[in-house]
This record gives sequence, C-alpha cells and structure tokens, in this order.
Amino acid sequence: MTLEEMKKALDTKRREFVTVAEDKKEALEAEIDTLEAEIAKLEAGETEEDDNDDSGDKPDENDIEARIAKLADERLAKMKENMDKMAEKLAKTEKEKADLAKAQTAEKMAQLEKEGKLQELAEMKVAEANKELETLKAENTSLKRDNVVNNALSTLDFKNERSRDMARKDVVEQLKQDSDGNWAHTSGMTIPAFVEAYSKDPDNDFLFKVKTNTGGGKQTPNGPSDTTVAKKVTELSTAEILKLASSGKLGTYSL
Repeated sequence: MTLEEMKKALDTKRREFVTVAEDKKEALEAEIDTLEAEIAKLEAGETEEDDNDDSGDKPDENDIEARIAKLADERLAKMKENMDKMAEKLAKTEKEKADLAKAQTAEKMAQLEKEGKLQELAEMKVAEANKELETLKAENTSLKRDNVVNNALSTLDFKNERSRDMARKDVVEQLKQDSDGNWAHTSGMTIPAFVEAYSKDPDNDFLFKVKTNTGGGKQTPNGPSDTTVAKKVTELSTAEILKLASSGKLGTYSL
C-alpha cells in the first residue's frame, strides 16, 4: 500500500470510528494507531531518502533491498499482530461473560429448586434451552455466510494467505443479514457480485498478484521470475520502492 493509499485508509477508518458499534471501537482504534505509526515511519523515511540524495551519497543496493524487506514485513506483521491480539482479547472477554452468565443461571436454578419453586424452575430451563437453540442457529447462519464468502474469494489470485485473510475480514464486515437469514452486502449486492467489485477496486490491488499482458487481450499472473525493475533502484524514492514491493515487482535491478 502506498503512502497516499494508507492516508486514505486512515481517513476512512477515522470516519468509521464515529459510527461503529462500541464493541468494535477498541479494535478499530488499534488499526488507526497502527496506520498512523506506519505513515509517520514512511514520511520519515522519505525525508531521510531526500537527505541522502542531496548529499550525493548513494546507498548500497543490498542495504536498500534489506531495508525494503524489513519495512514491508514489519508493517504487515504489526497489522496482523494487532488484529490477532484484538480478536483474542474479544474472544476471551466473550467467553468470560458467557461463563459468568452460565454460573449465575445455575446458581439461580439451584436456589429455585431448594425453595421448591418447580414451576418457575421449569420455565427458566425452557428459556435457557431456547437461548441455546438461538445461539446454535446464529452459529449455523455464520457458517453459511463464511462458506459463501470463501467460495467467492477462492476464484481470486491473492498474493498470499495474509492478503486473503485481510480481504475476507474486510468483506465480512460489510455484509448484513435480511429477515430471511440470507447474507448480502449492505448495498444489496450479492456476496459474489460484491467480491468481484472488491477485487477490481484499485485500492485493493496490493492484495493480489500482479498481472501482465500476454497478448490477445488476456492477462495472467506474473511468475516469480518477472521481478525486474527497469528504473535504477538508487533513483527510486521510498514511496516508489514500497509501491513496487506491494505489487511484487522487486527482485532484480538494473544498475
């Protein structure tokens, strides 16, 4: 993702923060903090690059290559780490709430039985059974949703599993369920149609393998050997280097 794309994503998430549900604000705030940190790092890198150009000193190609790989890995790893931490924390909180509610219910039932309030106890047991049934229905509905999303995503050529996971999370967050239990995009588009539009959005290009024109109007994904950059690496700015890295175009260089 280029610096400009990251700034656009940051603006979007800041707007979402105002309207997002309370239970999602903490995760979204972590994503915003990560983006802000990465943008600051990239902007500082561009300033350093400009200073090096002014001094006339050109860095070693191996150093640049290592710096690019390290920066890209750190950025993606940090984002995934934050997402995993928030998901783990949310799951732990939900489990603790469920365990507490279950313990309170069991204690209440025991008290009713002790007091001989069998009718009230029976009604409470029926209510708990219905609640468990609704939970199972919700889980089944989510599984159906995930199956449709995964099938739609399986037709796309992602750069790696991390890219697939990011796309899947982004798609799922934009879905809603109708009164019949069916899932669709908030705009009304079907999931396959939305996934197709999502894959064609230029802002999401960094998730997919780069395509090259092979003639006859067809495009095919690049092979691993198609990584030559025509421009000298020492002539590239940090922003250009990161853009090439996100597109999978870095590998060999012309000096």
